[in-house]
This record gives sequence, structure tokens and C-alpha cells, in this order.
Amino acid sequence: WRLETDLPKERILEIYLNVIEFGPGINGIGEASVHYFGKLPSQLTLMESIFLVSLVPNPRRYHQFYETGEIPEYWLDYISRTLNQMWSREVITESEHLLATGAPIEFYYPQEGGPALRTDLYKESGEELETMLPGIEEEDLLEQ
Repeated sequence: WRLETDLPKERILEIYLNVIEFGPGINGIGEASVHYFGKLPSQLTLMESIFLVSLVPNPRRYHQFYETGEIPEYWLDYISRTLNQMWSREVITESEHLLATGAPIEFYYPQEGGPALRTDLYKESGEELETMLPGIEEEDLLEQ
């Protein structure tokens, strides 16, 4: 309870998202965004972000979507309903809603020995990996 009195809710959520499990051995939003999509968290689309949050209730079970390379229709419907709720509650704008509606969610599977990050996005971002993913070494992401 002291945490709630000392920190704003946004900071509590940030801490939570940086430590929770998103799959077997995948802890925090930084590792999850790299594992599932080969991207830094700042590069995730709205649909990719909703997908990652949808894993939280049972990340080991839902990791099967990545393992099989397919997100079942019922789960895509769940993600779409979440998107619609965000729009109806004015969490996102109408243009963000329209842009995300029907946008594909495509997993990234690095080639054996290849980079964990999609190098096309990393080069475009101009961001320093150390600041985006504290505790993860750049060479670990770019060379496997």
C-alpha cells in the first residue's frame, strides 16, 4: 500500500510492465517486444501493444501463439474488442483507432545466428539500445 501513496499510478504501471512475465523466460516489456516482434518498445504498433498486454493473464499458455506462428481468430476478436473499448473510452483518438483497425500482427523470427532485433527498424530509430532496454547488452540483441 505504501507504493501507491509514494508513486503515481503511471510509474507503478511502468515498473510492473518492466518486470512481469510475457512468456517462458521473457520478463518485461523490453524483452517481450524484442522476442515477439524484433522491435524496441517504442516501435510497437498499437495492435502489437494490445497483443502483448493480452498475454499477461497466462503468458506461458498464450506463448503458443508465437510458437505456432498463428493468432487464433477468437484472440484477434478479443484484441479488436480491446481496441474498440479504448476508442469508446477515449483512450485513443479516432484516427489511431482507424489506423489500428485491421492492422496485422506479425511475429518476428530471427534467422539462426541473426539479430534479435529487426535491423531495418533499429537503424531507422536512431535510439540507443542501452537507454531503451536497460540491463540488456546491445551485442546480445544484434548477434545471437
